Amino acid sequence: MNETQQKIRKMMKEETAQKRRKELEKNREKKGKKEKKQKIVKERTPQEEEKKKLLRSLFFVVFFILLALGLFYGASISKHSVEKNYQQQLNTNAVKELEALKIQAILILSRKINNFNYILKDAQYIKNFTKPSWQEILKAELAALLGDQAVVEIISADFDNDEIIDKPDMSYAVLSLLNELKKTDNKRSSSHLKVEMHRANSADAQLVFVRKVTYLDVDLKKEVVIGYIVASLSPAFMDELIKDFRPQNGYLEVVQQFSGQSSILVKKGDSSLKGLPLVISDKINNTQWTFKFWPAEQKIEPSAVLFWQALAYLALGSLALVSAIVSLGFVIIKYRAKFFVLLFSGKKTESHIDVAPAS
Repeated sequence: MNETQQKIRKMMKEETAQKRRKELEKNREKKGKKEKKQKIVKERTPQEEEKKKLLRSLFFVVFFILLALGLFYGASISKHSVEKNYQQQLNTNAVKELEALKIQAILILSRKINNFNYILKDAQYIKNFTKPSWQEILKAELAALLGDQAVVEIISADFDNDEIIDKPDMSYAVLSLLNELKKTDNKRSSSHLKVEMHRANSADAQLVFVRKVTYLDVDLKKEVVIGYIVASLSPAFMDELIKDFRPQNGYLEVVQQFSGQSSILVKKGDSSLKGLPLVISDKINNTQWTFKFWPAEQKIEPSAVLFWQALAYLALGSLALVSAIVSLGFVIIKYRAKFFVLLFSGKKTESHIDVAPAS
């Protein structure tokens, strides 16, 4: 038994010693390869080292030349790039400003329109709408709410066109609005109100609101028209729509389209801007009015931006070009006697001396 154990121990020791020898041999081989590589590197000739330095210098010369060309090209196209970005930013700013003006105008107009809704919320007015005594009360109260020298008239649901024209405060334009609303009597309509400027830019100009008055017939389950309210206001109200527009920001018009013709209802700012190309337009819903805005910023040439950007490109390009010339001069001075010899010399020589691994 003891002899068997001793044999096993002896075999294990021999196996361990054998593994250790193999590891040592591997380490020696690795070390030998590393030393061989270092030896090969050390065997490079001075000529090859000089060639390597020369190629590195030439690389920097070419790099600086290409960089200079790229910067000079950037300077040449910077004008187009800056102008394009400037116009895009200008258009974005103009759209935002006009949107803000439009929202303000809609709020001011809505306050006027809400006066009609406020009066007609009173059930007594609806119930007695066709009675002359109640009509006089309604006209007086609504005129007071509307302000702006408002004149209010009540038109019956079954009005006659000739009777409307014969009234001194009425016109064909008012009759046209009444008939437009009348066409929607049996239809679902998003609005019961029309607004227009009549006789624009004349001494008789009037801002006209026409409101259809209805009530819900429970038995018929539909709206029944009982008449119309016509309110004529001073055109000065239009100035309120653009009161917060600052003239230094540009030129603004509110234009009414009617029968293929355009009328400027109100304007503010420098009218000479109309000759410039950029104009932003936006329509007010449920009206024939369009806002047109010419931003003042388009008068300003982006010359300062162009100058400084082009100058930056030119300065950096010149610096890169000078660096290329200096580097090239350095290469010529240092390697002038052996430039072509180094550049077109043969491959480097390597030492093939085997380095025996250390025991």
